[in-house]
Amino acid sequence: MDYVDLPVPPDGAEGPVVPRLSPRQLVAVYEPGDWESFVHEWLQTRDGYARLVRPSGPGDEGIDVAGLADADGLEGVWDNYQCKHYQASLTPSDVYPEVYKVLRGVIKGAYVMPRKYYFVAPKGCGTKLGKLLSSPTKFRESFLKLLEDDPPAWLSTKPEEERNEVAELAATTNFQLFNEIPVADVVKEHSSHPNHAARFQVALSRRGPAERPPAEPAALESRYVEQLVDVYCERFGLPAPGTLEDVVGHDQAREHLQWQRVAFYSAEALKRFARDEVPDGTFEALADQLHAGVVNVHDDDYSSGYARLLAVLNTAGNLALGANALLPRVEIQDRHGICHQLANVDRLVWVRP
Repeated sequence: MDYVDLPVPPDGAEGPVVPRLSPRQLVAVYEPGDWESFVHEWLQTRDGYARLVRPSGPGDEGIDVAGLADADGLEGVWDNYQCKHYQASLTPSDVYPEVYKVLRGVIKGAYVMPRKYYFVAPKGCGTKLGKLLSSPTKFRESFLKLLEDDPPAWLSTKPEEERNEVAELAATTNFQLFNEIPVADVVKEHSSHPNHAARFQVALSRRGPAERPPAEPAALESRYVEQLVDVYCERFGLPAPGTLEDVVGHDQAREHLQWQRVAFYSAEALKRFARDEVPDGTFEALADQLHAGVVNVHDDDYSSGYARLLAVLNTAGNLALGANALLPRVEIQDRHGICHQLANVDRLVWVRP
């Protein structure tokens, strides 16, 4: 065996760049169960459904994910999403058994005929199936022909009476109900789901500007503002217990309070941003992480509540936070604002009794 010396990269050079898989490429290598979960997640971004159901096991009656449009459930208006994760594009032979299942389910009374029946597959529908879906009458004819001719193995085990009932219903069914949803559309619509960035490791959307604090503190600010009033009364020798009016009448206290309110509203904007961009609990995990990073500083002894406040805010601003999907969009003001959110629920207290 011959050995070859490989060239050494120059100092500072990075290794080979590994291409990042696109969302479409990633879903193509999902396991079938993961694909079904992804479709269920995607459907949460679609309007018009009162509820989504995802039966599992052998008794699913041919339903992978059902979108229920009204309170009547499967007895009312509903759409069926058939999730097919194959290595190749779908063919007619792949979907004929599913067409049979849904017709049999209607005959058995498991549900009424769905409003729409969608095939959802990473590889999409092949040319032959695509043409049939575009020609509902031909699709129905091809299905009926399958029932009449020498049946394939999966169909030959079905009782003849059942096959006849399915054929009778198929003959009066408008096959326009069967459709394909391209994977490109699925991925595009899923981009509005809070799990999208984390699932596919793509950049978060840009944040819009935070709301400016109103002239008068809102109800949601009551506790942290009350705590700051205590800080300023102690720091600047204002009457105790003080009022917000006392603080507003003191130039230095008023200016400091305004900056803290700006930070609070910045953190509130980040919380709203998180609801649309990242999985549930991501913002709360960030707040817990920040609290864990400042609590020892907070619990130390200080000459005043003002000194404790400044020490905690400085620590929060410089804290090395661990992995969190929101970090690329977190600003210094957010860190300070989260401290005030924590003070708003007394997880941080500035002036000790």
